[in-house]
Amino acid sequence: MDAILMLEESKQENILPVLVEELPTLERFQPRDPNINVSKVSSFEYYVRKLYRPKENIEHIYQLTALALIMSCDRRVANSLLRSPLFEKPLLSDIKYCLEKVNRIDPDFLRLGFRFTKVTLGRARLNDTFAKYRKEIQFLIAHHVCENAESIKLEDLAFISDVCRFEGFDQSMKKRYVEAMKPLVLEAWSSEEFKTKEAAVSIATKLAIATAAVHKYPTSEPELWGCIVEMLKWSLNAQSGESKLIPMNTFEFTRLIACLGQRQENDPELWGLLARVLVTLMNLKKLSIEDLMITTRSLVNAKVRSDKLYSFIVRYFTTLGFDDEQQEKIDPNVPIFFIFSLAKACPSLDANEEFFRTLNTYLLKKIA
Repeated sequence: MDAILMLEESKQENILPVLVEELPTLERFQPRDPNINVSKVSSFEYYVRKLYRPKENIEHIYQLTALALIMSCDRRVANSLLRSPLFEKPLLSDIKYCLEKVNRIDPDFLRLGFRFTKVTLGRARLNDTFAKYRKEIQFLIAHHVCENAESIKLEDLAFISDVCRFEGFDQSMKKRYVEAMKPLVLEAWSSEEFKTKEAAVSIATKLAIATAAVHKYPTSEPELWGCIVEMLKWSLNAQSGESKLIPMNTFEFTRLIACLGQRQENDPELWGLLARVLVTLMNLKKLSIEDLMITTRSLVNAKVRSDKLYSFIVRYFTTLGFDDEQQEKIDPNVPIFFIFSLAKACPSLDANEEFFRTLNTYLLKKIA
């Protein structure tokens, strides 16, 4: 893994989280030519002009995608890569053509391609051409997963299920995706395959978010939803002994709480486990003010009752403060819902003068 080691040693931004997670796939697909230096876009162009023969070997498309993904983990290299005349054609056009015309795509490439759309094309959100390619490629990847779901690993199924939460993504494909993943999720739980997965919490979280994005109401898709709730409880319990371990990142946590609140999930064991995660995030100051406000609203929507937990939330809020800079970044409706939610869930809040002094200052500014 010379290319990956070179990037690890360079210590550029956002590299390790992506590369470590994708290590097995990148190790399989990255080009092995000694003339390739992943810190230089000229190596991308060298590969295209000297080595790239996709009509003879479809894996060349996989390799070029892997090379672009590795390069794009460094923002400075990514900016040059996205400006390369060879980035759109052949790379993007060939990825799309491959997904459109080839019936059986390597399952590892589906995951790699989806990561590429999130990381590499995610660097160019304001480019309309790349945004169009991004949506089209993600749709085609989801289509392949639905067609060949039985050959997809559970963790990859969960990872690609992110398409179900994307705004503007084809709604019929979202429904089809959840339908395709249902038998595999049920089988993974009944056969206990799920319990062998190292990233069990993340898998269950992604599956829950995807399912709730399609089946928004408490009574919809009860069999699949009930299975995912059991997965969440088992995986969170399995890690509960690690007191300093955060079993999911803040992004996943806040969205999971939101989808549970939306479906009004009322499993007390699950909420008890998630309350521990929330307290851990607050103790480590990993939760932003906005995430705290949105999470609190979701807790109240789900009818979670715990004076102790809401008191902890209030204390965390007053400890972090709510200064002008934070206020400018937050949708003005979010603090209002936060106040209403806390007032509904925590009657003892009336006695907390510091909390109301902070919010009164904010409200007066907005009124003025």
